[in-house]
Amino acid sequence: MEGGDKLRDLKVIREDVKKLFDDLEIELPKESYTAIARMWLNLTEGYQPMNIKRDFPLCFPLEGERQIIEICNIRFYTFCEHHALPFLGYLHYAYIPKDKVIGLSKPARIVEHFSKRLQIQERLTQQVSDALWEIVEPVAHVVETEAVHLCSVMRGVRTPDEAVRVRVERVDEELYKSLNREGHLYHMVKDLLSKTFKHKAPIKIL
Repeated sequence: MEGGDKLRDLKVIREDVKKLFDDLEIELPKESYTAIARMWLNLTEGYQPMNIKRDFPLCFPLEGERQIIEICNIRFYTFCEHHALPFLGYLHYAYIPKDKVIGLSKPARIVEHFSKRLQIQERLTQQVSDALWEIVEPVAHVVETEAVHLCSVMRGVRTPDEAVRVRVERVDEELYKSLNREGHLYHMVKDLLSKTFKHKAPIKIL
């Protein structure tokens, strides 16, 4: 988005924010309307198109034997599309490379991109999984998220200790079917798909 477009959008969103609070009969310092509008512009940047091959081109050739590679505890913050309240947690990623490995910073950047949208946890997990699959083209991978939803903490049932886990597993089916069932790679895939991530201590909001 060009700078001029952002300024125009900021002005329009600021007026909408002010109208919302006026309708609620809540008066804020005038600077707050601009700050809220700027926040929403920043936290919804993930709706901008992402070119997977252009924006995340950096993978490295696999060296040596295939192994299970884990990148764990990627922190994310996003907003629930049902109530526009935050949910936050960790994403864990494990994969068996076929012929390349991804740079360690790239999964976190992908998570950040899709987190900057109004989301549901299931969709966020699937979108990250799809992007990583396209980039890495692995033998198999697992993407798992664990999150606390403030819509369940601040309103409704109010369960501050509740955490939600979502898991996406994916396998190169054609390759997997061709593997020798007594072979090392076949059993490595089975080990990956049965993997249990060591989650950090439960996320505490209160």
